[in-house]
Amino acid sequence: DGEPAKMIAANYTLRGIVVPAGQHTITVEFAPKIHAVGVIVMQVFSFLILLAFIGAIYLSLKKD
Repeated sequence: DGEPAKMIAANYTLRGIVVPAGQHTITVEFAPKIHAVGVIVMQVFSFLILLAFIGAIYLSLKKD
């Protein structure tokens, strides 16, 4: 309903939320900052590996 609620431990791996009677909308978000940073780092290194691969192909064709 747009209001934050406190999560409680239901057991070792699951979490629970106390919800009063009535109709409610529950949204659970998992968005740690380290995940966003990891995605950016992964994209940068993927681009660098792609450049290295293209450079290797260029150099091998240039020799011939």
